[in-house]
Amino acid sequence: MQANSSGCRPLPGSQGAKRCTDLRDWIFDDFLQTNRVDAVVIGGRWEEEDLSFIPNTIRQLKTLTNTVIMIGPTVEYQGSLPTLLARSQLKGRSFNFTEHLTPGRDKINIAIREMAKNEEITYIDVLSKLCNGEKCILFAPDDVLMQFDYGHLTFSGAELVIRQHKKAISKALESPMAE
Repeated sequence: MQANSSGCRPLPGSQGAKRCTDLRDWIFDDFLQTNRVDAVVIGGRWEEEDLSFIPNTIRQLKTLTNTVIMIGPTVEYQGSLPTLLARSQLKGRSFNFTEHLTPGRDKINIAIREMAKNEEITYIDVLSKLCNGEKCILFAPDDVLMQFDYGHLTFSGAELVIRQHKKAISKALESPMAE
């Protein structure tokens, strides 16, 4: 099953577009209260203002399911990756990650990773797998760009991220369900 909407984060109490907060509130307040699910995978375009809502959200989810998997932030660029890369190539220059990466994503990643560790849930650290501090993976193994805009993964990019984290995801999903 999948429940998602643009316009807010999956964090009860946080602000966002009504279409999204209505869905999120229904999932947390109604659906998960009356339907047992094997696991919940939670992700979003995490921002600094989201950090205060994450621990309580994790704790609430842990009462509703035995397995919570949190997906951390991905690489973000200050513009569309295809456009930024094309401009670099047209100018005959190497892609300048320092100039194009959105600042602060690593700080958010570290904070959420620590929260996930403290709450003893599985954390999918996308950012650390895709970037080594100075450079990030631009192309998936099939030579398709990793992102189709500022940060959304292409299908090929998503496949790479899943392959990179397959063991952690599989291990998290193996945990026995409470009777």
